[in-house]
Amino acid sequence: DLLQAVVNDLKCNYDGYALDHFLSQSTFLTQNEGKADPLDAIIKIEEGNSGFNALSSLVNHKGKHYKKCSIEQLNKADNKLPGVPSSHEILKVIKENDDIMREICLIYIQDYICLDYELPPACSDLLEGTEDNDKENVDADEETVPNTSPELTKLNEQKQYQSPATKSGGDKELPGKQHNLHLPRIILAGVRKSGSAAVTEFLHRAGLCLSRPGPGQQEDLKDRHFFHDHYDKGLQKYSDFFAHCENKTLIADASPSTFIHPRRVSKMYDSVAFNQKEKLKIIVTVREPIARELSWYNHMAGNCVIGNSKVSNFCKRVENGSWVVSSFTEYVNVKYGDLIEGKPGAGWQGTRSPSFYGHWFEEWFRHFDRKQVLVVSYDELKKNEQNFLQRIVSFLGLDVNQRLIQDGTKQLITRSSQSKVILPPCDTQKRLNHGFTYSNERFFRLLEEEEGPNMEQRPFPSFELSNCEGKD
Repeated sequence: DLLQAVVNDLKCNYDGYALDHFLSQSTFLTQNEGKADPLDAIIKIEEGNSGFNALSSLVNHKGKHYKKCSIEQLNKADNKLPGVPSSHEILKVIKENDDIMREICLIYIQDYICLDYELPPACSDLLEGTEDNDKENVDADEETVPNTSPELTKLNEQKQYQSPATKSGGDKELPGKQHNLHLPRIILAGVRKSGSAAVTEFLHRAGLCLSRPGPGQQEDLKDRHFFHDHYDKGLQKYSDFFAHCENKTLIADASPSTFIHPRRVSKMYDSVAFNQKEKLKIIVTVREPIARELSWYNHMAGNCVIGNSKVSNFCKRVENGSWVVSSFTEYVNVKYGDLIEGKPGAGWQGTRSPSFYGHWFEEWFRHFDRKQVLVVSYDELKKNEQNFLQRIVSFLGLDVNQRLIQDGTKQLITRSSQSKVILPPCDTQKRLNHGFTYSNERFFRLLEEEEGPNMEQRPFPSFELSNCEGKD
């Protein structure tokens, strides 16, 4: 009764905002009248270490006491009046009463959306009917979604995944109770244009079973892009892609677009038997971000040259029927905007780019145990291929003939064209490097703070810029 009375008081905020402590946190972020200034950093209490590290980086605080910041807990239970229910008692009542939980969710719904928090299960249907803006075209420039904010993406992910039983409106059997599921135990999550195709080809020869489009198909394929392009089709559809695999321990999903969907992977595997998620092994290959961007640019430029209409935002047809490709600098300016102008924190909000390693790995490490994620270096793949492959084989526990490792990866054919850019313009490289600095530092801090699988490089090799040329 006491808690219900408090919730009723909170509901009054719909009509007249009053007590500061009862306002949503998002209310303070709007900064009231006028256009809000951009936020350089948001520190979440439950992610204090990474938050303070980000703040230290922004203010260039790297003295001898760097990383020694801590929060002193002043508002302790001992300081509170006797008879006041403890936080554990309050949470117990809330979790046992769906109606109270849903009222609280509605009061603070803006915080759940804008600050990227998961809604409790009792509130998961509150977002049904939200416009689906998270359907990117994999064949086009999948890394740029100009009209999709992280908040809308979060909204869509809350509503998109349902078990097949729930969608059909029939008996709502738990997805984990479905029989004979063929789910990958291994996810090769990218990053795109970082050697993922070579890794997949090698592991396929080593015995991993990849996806197939349908039961009548005989050829294994990579790039199924389920979590990027077919997520709303549900668990059973995902399993069907691997139904032909006889040894379930060797099933692998090799889709580099998966890198920007750690939450979807986690949500899917959480819906199955409790230990399926813990059995998952994830491999991510990273490459110096600007070199990766240049490689992606050349990939898209090649699509433009051969007249792929799906990349019309990247190139345009002129009067004589030929195609004109945007320059690398134009591509960077359109894709990253304020980021290359040196505005802190800018860039991520308008792009789904995998090049923001700091953000994406923080997501992966939040949803999966650090020991489940092996991070490997594209530079090592190029310079010491056998060591690189040995790390992966060891992580997966594969019994592989050493001759296969010595043979290495096959040199995959890449599309070439007259428009291919070999070296980035120096000025563009410099501005883009400045824009990626915060994300890169965040990425290396994550690897340093929590030790990964024992075969992972430690310290992880730093990124080295390639050569560049004069001007665009």
